[in-house]
Amino acid sequence: GTVMPLPYVRTVSAASGAISIATFGGQFQNQFQSVVIDPFRKEHPRISVYYYPVTSSSQILGLLRQQRGTPDIDVALLNAGVAMTATQQKLLDPVIEADSPLLRELLPAALIPGSAGPVMLLDSLAIVYAPKRVQQDLSSWVALWNGTIGRQIAIPAPPDRLGFGFTLIASRLFGHGDMTRATERAINAIAQIAGKVVSWNPRPTIYDYLLEGHAALGVGWNAMGQSRSEWTPDLLRAIVPLEPPVHNVHTINVVKGARRLDAA
Repeated sequence: GTVMPLPYVRTVSAASGAISIATFGGQFQNQFQSVVIDPFRKEHPRISVYYYPVTSSSQILGLLRQQRGTPDIDVALLNAGVAMTATQQKLLDPVIEADSPLLRELLPAALIPGSAGPVMLLDSLAIVYAPKRVQQDLSSWVALWNGTIGRQIAIPAPPDRLGFGFTLIASRLFGHGDMTRATERAINAIAQIAGKVVSWNPRPTIYDYLLEGHAALGVGWNAMGQSRSEWTPDLLRAIVPLEPPVHNVHTINVVKGARRLDAA
């Protein structure tokens, strides 16, 4: 669930100019800046990068629609589903090997059909918890059902991706391999822990709920949980259970009409 430096920073480009990249703000911005943008600037000193912080991929999609033809954004980090929508609406330029030889070095899974750009970041659904208040084994998602903790669980609700991801986890645990009834059984299973849930919200602030002491367990993203735990390890930690993970996939994309296409 962390941002990893990519091989594209190896070759100094002749491109120059100022470009803007739209992606998430907050603590994510600090990590992305140090791991990706700062090394990029070092290898490409003639290209300056302006960071355009946003709260979601949907916000970027709205900006791209508003700026169609004359975009202020040159590069966008987008959730894969939003990237496919933006590609279909011709808001992005396909990244091809002729422009980015890096593509031939990527795993085939990094190239998603219907997305203009390749995968740059994977994150995993995780259990976030208050270590001083939770001592039970959290190596399995079943802990949310079997644990003895009272009404102290914070779970995001759909249509937030965390909510959909948790529903998928429940369908795997309780669907018994019957795909025709997996969703129904997942919803029923989640209803069984309603008495333990202190927050069920499609616009969640799961990490703040734990940091402020309103909850002891929650469902979040590993990267954000790990990032927040660096500052407050006694109040918040994250763990990815042993079951097959649910991923949040983001692709890196060039915006159609980018003012400095070579630099982008």
